[in-house]
Amino acid sequence: METISHGYGKDVNRWLPLLEIEGKKISSGVRMTFLEMIKCACGNDHTFVGIDTLARRTQQSVRTIQRHIAILKKIEVIDVVEEWVKGWKVKVYYFLKHKVIEEMLASKNNLSRKRGNPPEGDVLPDEHRGKQEFEADFEEKSAGEDLEQERQVGDNLSSILTNRENNGEPPINPPEVEAENSAEETKPKAVWERVCEVLDFEYCFVPQPILQSFTVGENGTVFTVEAPTDFFLHRVKNYRKEIEEEAIKHGFSGVSFGVQPKENLDRRIEEQEQKRRQLLALKQKQAVHKQQVERCGLEEKSVKEQFNCIWKIYPNKSGKWRAFLEFRKAKKQEGTPLVFDMIKLIEKARRTDSWQRENGRFVPSLHRWLNEKRWLDYE
Repeated sequence: METISHGYGKDVNRWLPLLEIEGKKISSGVRMTFLEMIKCACGNDHTFVGIDTLARRTQQSVRTIQRHIAILKKIEVIDVVEEWVKGWKVKVYYFLKHKVIEEMLASKNNLSRKRGNPPEGDVLPDEHRGKQEFEADFEEKSAGEDLEQERQVGDNLSSILTNRENNGEPPINPPEVEAENSAEETKPKAVWERVCEVLDFEYCFVPQPILQSFTVGENGTVFTVEAPTDFFLHRVKNYRKEIEEEAIKHGFSGVSFGVQPKENLDRRIEEQEQKRRQLLALKQKQAVHKQQVERCGLEEKSVKEQFNCIWKIYPNKSGKWRAFLEFRKAKKQEGTPLVFDMIKLIEKARRTDSWQRENGRFVPSLHRWLNEKRWLDYE
């Protein structure tokens, strides 16, 4: 039984729609069930998720899930094996290497070959070969020439130093070698960026913002990874083998995992809370500015336009002419609120029980509301 190697989830959307059963494409429900099984596998080549869990996550019935599993087994995409897991006998679903996947991988290799990346074993001219192979051949061909150049440089350097001593000139101090701390600091970061690009973290429920909150570094020759919580540490440790291989490529001897100190989590929560408060204060400031602009804009309008703004939101539409005369009279009196404030008071009154009772039956006319200065009831 040959299972799918790690990384099958990256191209699953390319080869899954190509699967067929009895000459027909598999249904969308079968694809959805299989995708959910891949998510539950967390990067492994198998999963022992229960049928009830699949039914709940895909919002399908248990019998439908059973039928989908039978279809997937029939087309040789999965294999169902009963195994003992922590003292319980469960069904384990292994993801098999289907011929569609092999064809897709073969097509990808052919495409890479057309682009100038030949597979191992092919011999091409120097202009089409890899940089490392060309450099290796060049070093072998010019090894003797390099030795001769080094001898000449050494002789010239010794003669220059001797001449400076004879002429009484100060000796040449060797240049200070700058520490490559910047390169060493960015090496763990480069490893982690490469790991995030290659691996399928989206299939093990680790979103991109959480990945960015991971802390990476080095402890001697060991590549260290610290997760914000135990939950995300467990998810990422499913890719321990692949992360270790990538770290070894960059010169590390191994990988160690851990959880960030609680102080870091508290600090990050405090930073998020501070950002939230700043955003809230900014929104409040913008709202106040918007109200000031609206208030100034209403006061610049004519009396008729101001009255129309109030009449538009007032629920009782009786006696418009008398209401306009009363509004024009109230504008000349002291103590009358601005139009913007009057609109806010009317909106506040509309939410009261007396104005909402029996479909607004007891809402006074606007003429009466202005004449009796009813806005004082809601200030």
